[in-house]
Amino acid sequence: MHSDLNEPSPDYQRIGIGIVIGAVIVAAIWGAFAFSSGNSEEATETQTLPAGLSSLPRADSGTHPTHAEALANVCSTVFDTQGEALDAARRSMNQWEVHIEAMNKLVVGAITLDQATAFWDRTRVGAQRRLATFRSAYRDVDDLTVRCPPPRRAATSPAHACQQATAARTDVLQLADVALRTWRRHVHHMEMLRHGHITPAAATSEWLRSWREGNDQVRAYRAATRAAPDQTC
Repeated sequence: MHSDLNEPSPDYQRIGIGIVIGAVIVAAIWGAFAFSSGNSEEATETQTLPAGLSSLPRADSGTHPTHAEALANVCSTVFDTQGEALDAARRSMNQWEVHIEAMNKLVVGAITLDQATAFWDRTRVGAQRRLATFRSAYRDVDDLTVRCPPPRRAATSPAHACQQATAARTDVLQLADVALRTWRRHVHHMEMLRHGHITPAAATSEWLRSWREGNDQVRAYRAATRAAPDQTC
């Protein structure tokens, strides 16, 4: 989280009239935004599994003890692969969180309209590219996750701790995917507005919806990140 937006977020359900004021302000911003210049970013996505992972054996949490080491090796590889997706998620989530926090601060008068606009302009830069990077990395690791299932019960096998860590990271990635789908939708609407494909009023309505959803989704992602065990495989 950026240091200039590190104060506790207000609960949007309790800010009352601030939301109405914020909607009016944002509508004015969208009106100006529709005529602003700038190049939209294009990003390509790859759907190829990382080298060496396409032939990984599938493992089951009920594997016979003689196969425990093989399961541990598979889970270790999945764990390492998750790192790239988690890094990509963090970069995109940071942008989305600042974008949301700017609105939170604006509707309660904690920052000015000019400050909020500056935050929004900054978080738009590179957004599509970062989202595409996460989407590609997440697809890769999601295909591999089934090869390292969560442990079914307490055990002392070499794979147990790694299975737990991998399962926790899977939860984080799933919550990031949900939140970043909302962010991707908002970025899409910003670009539609920029090219005159939707009206400022429509963009404002979509933004308020994304803002409300995004608040809850970002909080869930942050909670899962804090709860994930700090360990390696």
